[in-house]
Parts: sequence; C-alpha cells; structure tokens
Amino acid sequence: MRKDPVTSNFVVVIIDMQDFFLRRFDAVVRKEVVANQQDIIDFCNKNGVPVVLVEYEGKGRGRTLSVLRNRIKKSLLVDVISKPNNSAFRDTDLEGLMKELKVRSMVLMGINASGCVQDTAIGALRRGYKIVTSRGVIASSSVRDKYLNTSKKWYSKKGKFFESPEALKDFLQKIS
Repeated sequence: MRKDPVTSNFVVVIIDMQDFFLRRFDAVVRKEVVANQQDIIDFCNKNGVPVVLVEYEGKGRGRTLSVLRNRIKKSLLVDVISKPNNSAFRDTDLEGLMKELKVRSMVLMGINASGCVQDTAIGALRRGYKIVTSRGVIASSSVRDKYLNTSKKWYSKKGKFFESPEALKDFLQKIS
C-alpha cells in the first residue's frame, strides 16, 4: 500500500484504533478520542501531513475504524502497517518508512497509551525520533492510568505532551 513519500517535518502515526481494542473503553472516552483524532486528521489533510496507520494483526481484530480511515486524504495515507506485537517498530518496516519519509518527529495517536502507543514511542526514541502526543488523542485502558497521569509524566519526560488536542495542533502549525 505504500505510496510515494510526502514531504513534511513530521508524520502522524495512528496506533490500534480498531474496534477490538476500543471496546475496552467506555463510550465517552471512545467518542472523545475518535473526534479528537478526526480533528488532527483534518489538520493533516489541510497541511499535507503524511499519516501512517498501525494495526495489531490477528484474527478478529479488524481494521482501523472506517470513520478515521475514510477521513484521511488518500494522497496522505502513506501506509498501513500490520504489527504482530505491541511496538510498531518490532518486526515491521516502520523504521524504513520513517527513513524514506525523512521525518524526525512522530505524532502518536491511538490506544493503549501505556501499552502499544508507549512501546512504539520507546522504539521511536531508540531510533532517534522525537515523539509528540496529547491528552485526548491517546487513551489508556489501565485503571491506574485512566486519566493519563502516569502516561503524561512519561511522555512529558521523553518527548512533548500537550494537555489538549488544540495545543497539539497549535504546536504542529508552528513546525509545519
């Protein structure tokens, strides 16, 4: 599915936004995260920012929600990466794709903030990429991290963490 690289300072990576995983979140959280991600996708469409979808492979897990997939301009959907484990870098070609896109920063959206998103962030950091995310575009199924307090500390220490998707968009506008 890989398309010709799109020029941008960063790429948006949407991780595990599959109904199989979203079922674990209450309806309010699901609705909020999906709406906020749609807003960031609209920003990408308007500003020519490439998007990569990451899907956890396996029977019954399905694909990224159609409301998100259909929102991304076809010219900006660079690839759909199928991953066999938590990190989108392990046993996939995400690293090759990032090199091909010549980006140095990744905006991470998806679930689980303290699982697959964080494992992907760790993989990104180990490869020299900067990571950016915000409250409202990631969510955690952990009862301990329901309000992202633990994840917020980790993401703030390792990269950039914004309190709202609006603050994230303001930052992305500045670096676009």
